Amino acid sequence: MRELAVNRPGPSLRRFTTEMENPGPSLALVANGTDALSSLGLIARRRLPAGFEVYRQGEAASEFFLLNSGWMCLYRLLPDGRRHNIKFAQAGDLVGFSLLGGMPMDHSAVCLTGTTVAVLDRDMAQRHCLKNGELMTHLSRYLSREHSLALRFLTSVTRASAIERVSHLMLELFVRARRRLPRADDTLPVPLTQEQIGDAVGLSAVHVNRMFAKLRRSHVLTLAGGLLRIECPASLFDLVALDVATMLDQVVPANTRGAATSRLA
Repeated sequence: MRELAVNRPGPSLRRFTTEMENPGPSLALVANGTDALSSLGLIARRRLPAGFEVYRQGEAASEFFLLNSGWMCLYRLLPDGRRHNIKFAQAGDLVGFSLLGGMPMDHSAVCLTGTTVAVLDRDMAQRHCLKNGELMTHLSRYLSREHSLALRFLTSVTRASAIERVSHLMLELFVRARRRLPRADDTLPVPLTQEQIGDAVGLSAVHVNRMFAKLRRSHVLTLAGGLLRIECPASLFDLVALDVATMLDQVVPANTRGAATSRLA
């Protein structure tokens, strides 16, 4: 990772996370483990600009990151230059985390917007996970849920229709950000181009444009000027090939939901 001006040694991770106004869904999955996470070894707090390359595929990495604010894109490149965007990370996500020491990164990460991150030491995390059963439990739950969401999205990309793929991605981004199902006319800032969306769902930018036009004409949702507006949640749920309630359970465990959490009837 390129070096930026930082404030060292920085605050504790516990203070860092409690300062968040709207912690994201992934952090919520390990919220009960915040005290344990503070032992992972906070190196610094950093502000990263849009377009900043956090790490590259094939590089060795000694750090991982807790995303405080902003969006990152995690992606893989094929030898011929084709790209697959494997995840759009939001506030609360762990980025670049692994317990496999010495392994090169199997993907790259780039900031889509200006971001703030907590930089954590991978070697220290490995040592603490071996000693701290509570920490290992929280991280295991987090990684299991991320794995389940990844499998759902893989199924959508490989077996669903084009409009189902786009609908699935938009719904998942909303649920991860808001930690609930959408209501009519809910909005979410989504700083993605149609090309970036296409590289996530396996469609060309032209095809993605057609799907959004169809969704707009059907009054399901719109994405314009970086703002996602969900006009008819029920129609959106019908377009998502996989069970929506299960998606909610995987993103937001029932015991962590607030009273405002929306549910399917």
